[in-house]
Amino acid sequence: MTDCRTEAAEALDDARWLALTDSHARMFRPGDRPRQREVREADERNYINDTDLSSMLTHIELLGLPAEQTRTVVRDARQVELAGLGHPAVMRAWLIQAMTGRRPAKC
Repeated sequence: MTDCRTEAAEALDDARWLALTDSHARMFRPGDRPRQREVREADERNYINDTDLSSMLTHIELLGLPAEQTRTVVRDARQVELAGLGHPAVMRAWLIQAMTGRRPAKC
């Protein structure tokens, strides 16, 4: 209606339509705005530390590698053959998350 406020004012013979702005389309009045959520302090125990993150990124290709392919990795000073998990989209999403600093919390 903001685009047609002049026509509405003339057709209805009511000048109040001329005061119509985009703010009238809000779902709430400024005074009724929902409260901002509380900002909590970061608890380092809830995040993956840099050492573990580095280890995960070292073997990230296993997430995207097809299940019928394997990679040799070193675990506890011995070489182990691990099959891929076949989830390249998950691998890319995890990489984006890690590279932008948004890291999933440990449970």
